[in-house]
Amino acid sequence: MHTTIARKDRCLGELERRRGLSPEAFWREYHEPRKPVVLQGLMDDWRALREWSIPWFREHCAGDRVPVGRCFGPKEYMPLGAYIEQMHDSPNTRGQGQSGQPPLYMEGWYFKEQRPDLGAHYRVPEHFGPDWFTRKLWPFTMHPDPHGILIGPRGAFTKLHYDLWASHSWNAQVVGRKEWIFIEPRYMDDVYIETRQNGGYVPGTDIEAPDLAQYPRLGKVPYYKVVVHPGEMVYFPSLWMHQVTSLDDTISLTHNYLSGNIYWRVLGRYLAHRYLKKQGI
Repeated sequence: MHTTIARKDRCLGELERRRGLSPEAFWREYHEPRKPVVLQGLMDDWRALREWSIPWFREHCAGDRVPVGRCFGPKEYMPLGAYIEQMHDSPNTRGQGQSGQPPLYMEGWYFKEQRPDLGAHYRVPEHFGPDWFTRKLWPFTMHPDPHGILIGPRGAFTKLHYDLWASHSWNAQVVGRKEWIFIEPRYMDDVYIETRQNGGYVPGTDIEAPDLAQYPRLGKVPYYKVVVHPGEMVYFPSLWMHQVTSLDDTISLTHNYLSGNIYWRVLGRYLAHRYLKKQGI
């Protein structure tokens, strides 16, 4: 039987929500100190926020092949329309330390090469630029660009992890609500990182319902929690770990990006990734 710890003992509260924050204030108060925050009002002029819906994607992108999987495990590529038609077929278990698997999820469709027209449906706020992945100082061409669309049913679950090569990230909520849990990088040794960055759901590692017999240190890890609504975006800096659950059927847009304050960290991790891939590891 799994032993859990009361949520109130570890939850540090919600992330801050800020509306009308200038790019300069964002960099001073959140980017440079590397603090996550929910930003409001930056999507108000987006065509994506006005038009995107699951029926819209079924009508306009049904034939596009997209990756579908669970918790970064093995991916199946299928037409987006086919995924939408069956995305409610999986049981809504979320995990929660159970042996059951969370629903199949379109975890990240890097759409820019396949559907560059969708890039015109939104704009990147000035707060997150310039992106050093696109500058000459970054010595590699990014194929594909690390810009993704995520679509999934209520109960879709992303296990705790930090983002691509320890880059910074922002995630814009277009349809539905998502519950986010954030953990500071200094607790990385306590979250059993070997279960996080590798593919596949690991039962018993849900932050709110850990199997303390198998993962005892999880019971001591504090976290922040916030529900992000349509029209809001969440920024999280390099190495901030996050676990995400869809509270409704959801559509999100996410960008990984690079700035000067993490350049050498990301370059080192990217080179290690290339080396391991070349070695077939």
